[in-house]
Amino acid sequence: MAWLTFFALVVGSTAVSYVARERRHRRRWQLVEQPRITAGVGAYREGAIAAGNLAEAPAPLRAVVFLCIAYGRAVTFALLATAAYLAGAHTEALAVPTLHVMVGYFAAGGGVGAVVAMIIAALVMRASTDLLVRDPRRVFERTRATALASVALHGLVALNASTGAWIVGTRGRSLDDTLRSTWHLALAASLHGVLLLALAYRYRAELTATRRA
Repeated sequence: MAWLTFFALVVGSTAVSYVARERRHRRRWQLVEQPRITAGVGAYREGAIAAGNLAEAPAPLRAVVFLCIAYGRAVTFALLATAAYLAGAHTEALAVPTLHVMVGYFAAGGGVGAVVAMIIAALVMRASTDLLVRDPRRVFERTRATALASVALHGLVALNASTGAWIVGTRGRSLDDTLRSTWHLALAASLHGVLLLALAYRYRAELTATRRA
């Protein structure tokens, strides 16, 4: 029941946030011209003409925006459940796995992985807005930096969690179960970072396009 509630909160709040942001910033994407098409026949009649402007952001990019918001919401609600558990609430179904992952990120992330992971979650949330706002001056660079940081951290944690090459702060205790859970989450977060990076490059031209005179 706790996990069902968690899933409903994440998906529900993500959907509300996504719809509000997408509608608010849709006009920014309507300034982007669609690829020109060739019209006419013959050497003196054939030419490239404008095919109009985009109606909204491309569907793959909008899907990544939704995932970015869900990413941030999941981290937020997991941390809230953990804080409530530490304060005495009965949210252990969510809090205990979260604590395991935080310990895993600490141990496999050089002692700072958990803190850096929370910072990156905030940056991923910012990226979701950046992609919809489509500020040509900085959206690509900021999104790329966020994606690279995410891949670097989560990739490092996934590698260390799976191999045990560089685990800190264990004091001789076995963290096998904790690191196993951490590996799954770190792998998923790494793949999300790769997807975010790929989409930033795929739509770089549209993200940085300016209105033509």
